Order: sequence, then C-alpha cells, then structure tokens
Amino acid sequence: MVGVYYGDYLLTYKTSQTYQDPGGQTFVYNVEFGKANIALFDYITSGLFREVKHFSRLPFGSWTMGNIDLIIEPTVDHYSPWFPVDLEYKVKFYLPSGKIIIWPIKGTSQEQLTSFMDQIISTNNLIKHTQFAMRDFAAKFMVGFCKHYELKNFFSDQCGQ
Repeated sequence: MVGVYYGDYLLTYKTSQTYQDPGGQTFVYNVEFGKANIALFDYITSGLFREVKHFSRLPFGSWTMGNIDLIIEPTVDHYSPWFPVDLEYKVKFYLPSGKIIIWPIKGTSQEQLTSFMDQIISTNNLIKHTQFAMRDFAAKFMVGFCKHYELKNFFSDQCGQ
C-alpha cells in the first residue's frame, strides 16, 4: 500500500504572471490548478498502485510504516505559462528506512503556437498547454517509476520484475 500526502501548497497552487508586449499592453495571467493537481496525482497513484491511503498530514514522529510501503508527497516546483508551458513537480518518496528520495520531473507542452499573439492573449491556449504539460509529466512519472533505480524494487509486481 502507498500513502499520499497533498500539502497546502499543492492543494491551493496559484501563480500570477505579468507580461507587457512591445506595444505596451499588459497581460496578467492568474493561474490556479490546485484541484487539477489532486486529480492528476489521484489518477497516477490509482493507476500504479493497488491500494492508496491519503494522509491529511505527514505522519512523522510516532509514525511507523505498518502496511505502507512508502509515502508520496508531490509539490509544484516550477511553472512557466509562456509557450511551450513548462511544469515541474518535485515528488518526495518517504521510505520505511527513513530515507527520502526526491525526484524532480518536468512536463512540457510540446505544441508550438502559430502566432505571437496566440501565445499572449489566449486563456484557452494557456489552459490547453498546461493540461498538455500535466499529461507529459504523468506519462514520465508512470513510465519512469518502474525504471527508477531506487523505487522499482519496492514494486516488483507492478513493474513486472
């Protein structure tokens, strides 16, 4: 069984970015995707692991792993709303030994937009490209988990080893 902890930063992630074009027009992007982060990691963990337990806080101190193989704590490490969108999560894995593995994984929207103005003024494009970056991250996580030299040994059944 895997434990998952979503901290407040992930749950309420938002950022505001301001851009001024060469003509002096200012654009402000207010990006919030805390709920999307949770949906993403719930999808990933339910697809990779048979049982997932959600923690409302990290159970340190008196915590013993019991039947929990590891606890996963994802955080948003970097987000750039300029096209292509870059999104990096830092995923911490708390092991029964007390060791913490930190795995930074970047997702990128690969599609280039056709014009400069499409990049600046389209909120729909920003949402679409953020979703592409999240999907790219999810694919890298799901494929890379079983290849990660320290993590694959914990889940040899799921990883086909």
